[in-house]
Amino acid sequence: MQRRGFLGLSFLSAGAVAFFPKTATGISSARLNAPYLPYRAFMSESGILGKDDFFVLGMLYMPNSLPSVHSDALAGIKNANNYRSCLTYRSNDMYKIPAAQAFIDYFSADPDMKLLAKIVTKESLPPALNREQMVEMRFDLYNLFMYFWNVSSYSEGIVVKSQSPFGPSQYFYNKFMTETNMQINARDARLDPLLQLADLITGCIQGANSGNITNQTKLELLDYLKQSLGVAGLDAANLSQPGKIQLIT
Repeated sequence: MQRRGFLGLSFLSAGAVAFFPKTATGISSARLNAPYLPYRAFMSESGILGKDDFFVLGMLYMPNSLPSVHSDALAGIKNANNYRSCLTYRSNDMYKIPAAQAFIDYFSADPDMKLLAKIVTKESLPPALNREQMVEMRFDLYNLFMYFWNVSSYSEGIVVKSQSPFGPSQYFYNKFMTETNMQINARDARLDPLLQLADLITGCIQGANSGNITNQTKLELLDYLKQSLGVAGLDAANLSQPGKIQLIT
């Protein structure tokens, strides 16, 4: 994977990442030596890139455990709390609180599960980006995650919501797969509890940083996540140390 820059943005810092040895194909030897690597990286976007003051890209990942185990456990949590709807941060449904809190508890307690996040402020972006530039910007952000955490060493590819803005774009798919040697698996988030968990936590980070959340359901979940993580806030200052949530700065 190559280090890429776009529009003068310095997303990557020198020496920040240690790579696995690469083969002639560009795929890490660790990945080639594994008999089978399931999808262990689940991406979520919160906010509108270039329009909202804060946009957050999150990646829920579990490098050493099977996603199906976590997915079944989370589905069981929803059933136990009698919550049948898609669990998302943006919903103001007060009845989602018990299930959402149980999702947070599960995330906090599991030793393998973590979330990698990048906060992008509107003021940090060049003004008046056209559509092509926004596609490139989004690709650079996704590629940053692949580069920073060497995702190809433990995951066949990334899972995204089928309704993601770039989802229908074959250009984005082809570009991503060609330049990262990884796959994109677009799934219906209503049927994937891991995408719902990624959405919930990524949305909490975006909401906390926006500072304009007034809905009581969202505020209650923000406070619960902070309490569960043992942090005073969900901004860069409070998440500066590696933990359950790691911010790319």
